[in-house]
Amino acid sequence: MIYLASKSPRRTELLQQIGVKNQILDIDVDEKINRSNSPQDNVKALSVLKCQEGVRKIISEGKSSYPVLAADTIVVLGDKIFGKPREESDAISMLLELSGKTHLVMTAVTIGIMTEEEAKFHTISVSSKVEFSKLTASDCKEYCDTGEPFDKAGGYGIQGYGSAFIKKINGSEAIIDNGGGTSDGRWVAPMGSQVVELGPLNKTIHHSNGEECLSAVSYTHLTLPTKA
Repeated sequence: MIYLASKSPRRTELLQQIGVKNQILDIDVDEKINRSNSPQDNVKALSVLKCQEGVRKIISEGKSSYPVLAADTIVVLGDKIFGKPREESDAISMLLELSGKTHLVMTAVTIGIMTEEEAKFHTISVSSKVEFSKLTASDCKEYCDTGEPFDKAGGYGIQGYGSAFIKKINGSEAIIDNGGGTSDGRWVAPMGSQVVELGPLNKTIHHSNGEECLSAVSYTHLTLPTKA
């Protein structure tokens, strides 16, 4: 069980698809973009801010201390960051600017883990390159009439009607952090589960620098969360 600090139906759906029970936290944060910061810093900061607000909410309401999951997405074209459109004209302007070009979609995900003493936050971010087809003003107006653009970064949703605008996708490119080695157990353990890992322990796998040598041994590696 986790708390989802997001009102996004798509994020709820994704968690349900992988069998993760979740409870939505109704949070309200200022998603204003800081133009003096890099796109990566912006998306990570907003993700952390949402997670922190979610943690504050469950503490103030005396809820059970389950992990809090939050995320944020931005669209980047050149050195310009696109947030969510405020109105139809804003959405149309964004879509026409993206028309026929390749842009970056950046997403950061933060998990907040509470202990008796403190809350700890872990954040990762990924980016994808998305190429748009050529759009007309009429295309953009018809899309806005669906109501889909207004809670989406860049004014479109790739999982909905906006997918019709996509010509090509390259991604996702992870912002790599191999602190602690490449074992996937390090992502599970902070969520409060004990972890049992099966696989050979030797110099041919799980190098601390993220490189893995597979030529010397063929193996199966499993990470199993167990009950505490």
